[in-house]
Amino acid sequence: MNRKEEPRRVTALLDKWKKQLEEKLKNPEFLKAGKEELLKGLLSFGIGFFFAQGSFLFGSYPFGISLLASADSHLWGIWAGCCLGSFFARGFPPFLFISLYTLILTLRLTVFHKNRTSAEEFSPGPLFYAFAASLLSLVPGLYTCIAEDFTLHALFALLVSLLASGVFTFLFKGASSGIRTPWIYQTAATGAFSFALVYSLGSITFFGFSPNVAAATLCCLLISAKENFILGGIFGVAMGIACGGEYIPIFLFVGMISSAFHRYSPRTAPWLGILAGFAFAFYNRGASAFLYVLPDLASGALVYLPLEAFLQRRKTKVAEKLGRSAKEKTAESGLLPSLSTQLKELSGKVFSLSEKLRSPTPENARRICRKTVEEICGECSGDCFKDGTMSEKIADTLFEVGSLSAYKEPVYKSNLCEKKKLLCDQINNDYASYLRALLESDRAECYAQCYSQCSKILKDRELLFSKEQEENSKESERFRKSLERTLAFRSACAYGTRQILFKATGIEPEESLQNSDTLQTYLENALNYRLSPPEFTLSGKEWSFTVRRVPAFQIQEGAITKCKEEEDYSGDTVYTFKDQDYFYALLCDGMGSGREAALVSRIACQFFKHLLSCGASLETVLGTVNDFLLHQSCECSTTLDMVRFDLLDGQCDFIKCGACPSLVLRGDNTFKISSTSLPVGATREVHYEKVTVRLRPGDKIILISDGISSQIEGSPWLSALLSGSVRPDPQGMAEDILRTAFTGAEKPDDRSVLVLEVSEC
Repeated sequence: MNRKEEPRRVTALLDKWKKQLEEKLKNPEFLKAGKEELLKGLLSFGIGFFFAQGSFLFGSYPFGISLLASADSHLWGIWAGCCLGSFFARGFPPFLFISLYTLILTLRLTVFHKNRTSAEEFSPGPLFYAFAASLLSLVPGLYTCIAEDFTLHALFALLVSLLASGVFTFLFKGASSGIRTPWIYQTAATGAFSFALVYSLGSITFFGFSPNVAAATLCCLLISAKENFILGGIFGVAMGIACGGEYIPIFLFVGMISSAFHRYSPRTAPWLGILAGFAFAFYNRGASAFLYVLPDLASGALVYLPLEAFLQRRKTKVAEKLGRSAKEKTAESGLLPSLSTQLKELSGKVFSLSEKLRSPTPENARRICRKTVEEICGECSGDCFKDGTMSEKIADTLFEVGSLSAYKEPVYKSNLCEKKKLLCDQINNDYASYLRALLESDRAECYAQCYSQCSKILKDRELLFSKEQEENSKESERFRKSLERTLAFRSACAYGTRQILFKATGIEPEESLQNSDTLQTYLENALNYRLSPPEFTLSGKEWSFTVRRVPAFQIQEGAITKCKEEEDYSGDTVYTFKDQDYFYALLCDGMGSGREAALVSRIACQFFKHLLSCGASLETVLGTVNDFLLHQSCECSTTLDMVRFDLLDGQCDFIKCGACPSLVLRGDNTFKISSTSLPVGATREVHYEKVTVRLRPGDKIILISDGISSQIEGSPWLSALLSGSVRPDPQGMAEDILRTAFTGAEKPDDRSVLVLEVSEC
């Protein structure tokens, strides 16, 4: 790179970063998140400082090591606090703990980095972190032994440092981890963290005020608000031990009383606990409790009240956010049925309008009668229609009956008039032309049917979507039972009725001995489904994995089509596609031959493909295609021979509308599936026949058009061919059937053969 261009590139890069930073600073969400992270970082710094400077039994300092080894976030803040706190560690040079903390930070950010991208690599478990922390605590322990010439006190300090670092790391890991942990482990972890915090503050006092007692009160009240009477007392004892033996009964009363009354009055319960603890202190110490105990207990309670209110507001905001999200999803899910209802109502109104537009009126009948009478009887000297009464009577009869009869209706006053029959025939012809013109000019019915079919498509789509999104209680129970002996998890659910999604959240991958392939095989055997490989994701601090039911079968196909002689286009269309784990095979034969028949059959296949992919039901799609063909200017219809094969469970539906018989080959047996229904577009109401069978691997399906079927009737050549030297692969079998059918045919029609073979994935 040119050296003259390098400063320009650096300047451009700096300008780019500057613009990005300015854009982020303009975003209020970014500033809010930055403030929260800053506060969390400062809090982590303070906790790290207190943990690092707080000594434990025999002058050991395990809390800082355990905190930095177990934390999952804000490692830099904790490291900075621990480094600063190492200057206050008595009996140790600061560089010793600073070097140790830096080594732990380096290992956490490199070897044991929490925010990894690969879900297949499970992170080490809490026991591993505890063991590593114990080994690292040998550094200050050995330093103490060397400095004190391996005295008994130094050996006990080494032993305590080893044990305490491992135990507190194991417990801290349960408190900081977001993955699912057993209830007793989570409870013990919270208590251990509170104990270490209170114990670390024991060496700090301000003019008789003890921060550790205030912190113990705060922790005791926070924990007691969530636990029962017995656990509140146990936590109170732990806080009393951290503050000193004389505080054990005080905090025992605080924990028990506040937890017992919290369910009845959350605001009053803390003060009742403080009052009970202070009463014991007053009984034990007398008036000095007002000076040395009451301020510490009251300060902890005063901090607890706004902190509890803040936590409740935070929970409320989260709940409101989730509620808004749920409402948005509900509104989105309710959009389809609402739109479907509106289209259905619109369809009904347009249908009513169509009926009015197609209905003749008495005025038009009188106009036709007057016009015909003037043309035929205008020069007649008779007085049959002189007063107009007879003309109106004829028009009323025409409107009510629909036609006139020269032999039944008193058209003329004189029944001997030779123009009587001519007049009736002309009026009937004009009236029939008028009715035909009404029907041809009315497009409202077409629009109404389009709206009606759109309404049905949306309704079918919403129904399919809701079924696949709802929890499947039966499959959820099976999924949970299959996981109980394999993985620790917080929740496990199954969604959908056919394309089932299995999801487990709050898993502990590091405690599982299953790799991805083993877990997949186990779940497939337990659920009796073929499943996709597990997909592990990390959301926040919680691991989850999902598996989906995937096809257990696949289809191999072979097709061939030959058009009729002297035609450039074949009226037969063979079309296959996959959608929503279904395999669809269509064979449509447009009525007639040539270009028009090919166009009809191809349009029908495209309708089926796109509408079925939208989630529309079979009845809705057939109705839509039928209405479309009926309202064309020319008469057009097509046969439909459809195979819908479920790739998940092997169920196969044969749908026929005027189609030729289909064959199913299973070993040496041949089964025939036929119907007597009419083609699509032939009648106003579509009629189809459906046959459902369950196929096995190795089964073959043969679909043929009428050009092949006409050669089968009365001739066993196809059965002989299939049991003879036909090629076994689908494409070869299709070619052999077509070639044999052409032999001996004088005027072959359009001919198509589609062969499908079922096999396991």
